[in-house]
Amino acid sequence: FSYNLFTPTIAHSFFIITRGAGDTTFGPVPGTIVEHNTTYQTGAGSQAVVCGSGCTSSMLTLRSNILWAEDKALYADDRLVESHNIYWNSAGLPFVQIEKRLTGGGVQVIPLSSTSKLADPRFTNPATPNFTPRSNSPAVNAGHGAIAFPHDLALTPVPQGGIPDVGGFEVKPCPGRLGRDRAPARALVGAGYGWCTLGVWPGRTSTSMTRLAPS
Repeated sequence: FSYNLFTPTIAHSFFIITRGAGDTTFGPVPGTIVEHNTTYQTGAGSQAVVCGSGCTSSMLTLRSNILWAEDKALYADDRLVESHNIYWNSAGLPFVQIEKRLTGGGVQVIPLSSTSKLADPRFTNPATPNFTPRSNSPAVNAGHGAIAFPHDLALTPVPQGGIPDVGGFEVKPCPGRLGRDRAPARALVGAGYGWCTLGVWPGRTSTSMTRLAPS
């Protein structure tokens, strides 16, 4: 399940619900793979990914996604394959919980992968809508390097940098550089235009609106 954009505005929305062996009515659902998706769920009761009734690494692989949900960005009741994700909500306090209930009482808190972040993905402009990350987004060059897809959701070749970006959209390079000592420019695509980071150096960042050639 890869390169999808999910942007519901209803009060209660769910991107992925999957179940382990404890659910014999609607589950188990082994081998669910969720990679390089972007969600922007603005309803108060929205939940991005829920894996219950015995979630395990054989049930769910969750990698390189941007998951924005107001109620729960991620809930799992046991360890899953999880890495290179970005979690957020409008309050800046995304709910992310992986906890296993232990026999005899108590819970084991399972931490996120060190490659995942609770961070604003810095979308270009959700109101437009444009969910391509900005050039200074934590999503840029932060995806899982072993995930091989030829194109993103906008049919942009993947990767545009050395490593795929997190989420469903790659950040495109702008044409050229501003001097040898400055980082290559990156653009955010939207209706053929993008904000290009033309130069980044101490105390100053230069941007401009640039017309992009079709991919």
